[in-house]
Amino acid sequence: MLSIVPLPSKQNFETNSSIISGLQESGTYIPNGNYLMSCSSRSSVNHEAYHAFNKNKNYWESNYKGNPSYDPLNSSYPDYTQHAYTGRYPSAYRGGGRKDNNFVSQVGVGVNKSDIHGEWLQIKIPYKVFLKSYTIEVPPSSSSNRFPKEFLILGSNDGETWESLDTQAMPSGFKNTKKTFKIIYPKHFSHFRLVITKLQGPLDRVQISNVSLFGNTVLISKENSGQESFVSLGRCLDCAHNSKQSTVGGFAPYVEGFDSYTYTSELKHKYSLPDNKDEKNYNEQRNKYVKAVEEQQLNPLQKKAGKYEEEVKNITTNHQNITNTLDSITNAEKTGLLDELKTEPEYINSTKMSSIDSVEDVRLKDIEEMINTNNEIYVLGGITAATLVVFAGMLWMKQ
Repeated sequence: MLSIVPLPSKQNFETNSSIISGLQESGTYIPNGNYLMSCSSRSSVNHEAYHAFNKNKNYWESNYKGNPSYDPLNSSYPDYTQHAYTGRYPSAYRGGGRKDNNFVSQVGVGVNKSDIHGEWLQIKIPYKVFLKSYTIEVPPSSSSNRFPKEFLILGSNDGETWESLDTQAMPSGFKNTKKTFKIIYPKHFSHFRLVITKLQGPLDRVQISNVSLFGNTVLISKENSGQESFVSLGRCLDCAHNSKQSTVGGFAPYVEGFDSYTYTSELKHKYSLPDNKDEKNYNEQRNKYVKAVEEQQLNPLQKKAGKYEEEVKNITTNHQNITNTLDSITNAEKTGLLDELKTEPEYINSTKMSSIDSVEDVRLKDIEEMINTNNEIYVLGGITAATLVVFAGMLWMKQ
C-alpha cells in the first residue's frame, strides 16, 4: 500500500502549492509533480492547510470569532461574527455568521446532490489512487478533546464534483488524539477533502495536526498479496510479460508497473500474452489475447452490470408504485380513499349503521308481513262470510 501523504523519503511541504521531485516512480505511481493544499479558512499564516499533511508538530486551525490574526487582504471570506461551532456538546457547525463564511461542500452526482456544511481541509495530488485508509491526528490537549465528533472524507477528480468515501461519528467516550479508518471504495481520485460537521464540546474551531492517506493506483484483491482482482481491456494492452515472476495462486506472470494482475486462470492457459520480441506473430497473438479477455470476461461482466442495473431500476419502480398505491389509500394528509370513507358514518360502527337492515333481515321482514297479510285476509273473509249469512237469514225471515 502506498503512503500518499505524508510524503515518502521524509520530504515536507513548504507551501500550499508545492512542486515535489526526486521521489521514486513506478508504473502508474507518479508521485512527482504539483501538490495543492487548501482549506475553508485558517486562523493565521502559521496554521495553513499544508501543515496538516506533514508529519510534525505544526497543525491547521480554522478561523473563529474575534481572531486577532484575521487579514481581510489575504482572506477569501469575511471576518467571523460568531464562532463557526456552537461550543456545546456536541459542538455543531453553524458557520461564521455570514453567508460567505458558511462553507458548503456539494456531494453527489447530477440532481442527487447534498449540501454538507462544515470547515474543510483538502489536498490535490498529481496522480489518482484508490483510497484504502486514512489517519486523523489532532494536537494533544489537557483541557479538552480536540478530535472531530462527526466528519466525512470526500473524493473528486475535478475539485467540484465530490463523492462521499467515508462518514464517521465518533463515540462519546473516544478520547484519543489519533485514529486510523479503513475504507473500500471502487473509484480512484486525485482530490481528497476532509469535512468536519461536529466537534467534541466545548470546542469552537478545528485543529488538525496530520491527515495521512494510504491507497493504491489499482484495485487489489488482497491487501498483502500484491495481486489485482480484475483486469480491464486497457490494462491488457498496457501490461508487459515478466519472465522473472512465477505464477502464484492462479495469477499469470504479467505485471503492470509494480502491481501484478491477470485474467482468469482458464483463459491464461488458452491465450498467452504476446511477446513483442516475436514481431511476426505479435499482432495475431495480441488480437487473440484481447478478444479472449473482451468476449469471455469484459462482455459477461457488462451483461451482469446491465442486468443488475435493470433489476435495481425495476425494484425502484415497483417500490415507487407500491408507495403511490398506499399513498392513494391512506396518507398523512388524510386525502386517501380509506381516509375519505372513514369520514362517512355508513362505513363505521355508528347509530346510523345499526339502523340499516341486512339483506337477511329484510327478507325475514317481508315473509313476516306476508304471513300477517294472509292472516288478516282469513279473518276479514270469516267476518264477511258470517255477516253475509246473518244478512241472508234476516231476509228469509222477512219473506
